[in-house]
Amino acid sequence: MNFENHAPGLPWVPLHGYQLRLAGIYFDAVRVGGEYGRNAAVQLGRLTGGEPGPIIFERELDGGGERAVTYFLVPPQSTGRRRWPAG
Repeated sequence: MNFENHAPGLPWVPLHGYQLRLAGIYFDAVRVGGEYGRNAAVQLGRLTGGEPGPIIFERELDGGGERAVTYFLVPPQSTGRRRWPAG
């Protein structure tokens, strides 16, 4: 990636293609399993007028089945001192 070729205000996001980045350096990722993550993403979308920020939906194999996982990308070092609800 050419460092001059990035999204304004987000130097770690390239304008074209892709670039692997390290979690904890450029962003933190909050992982939420099951429908809780999808529901939170929908609510964030509503609250922000359709601009909730970077969210990744993933399906992962869990034993004999499949389950959904949602990752919310947030500013680096912003999650360490937070108390997260059980589950």
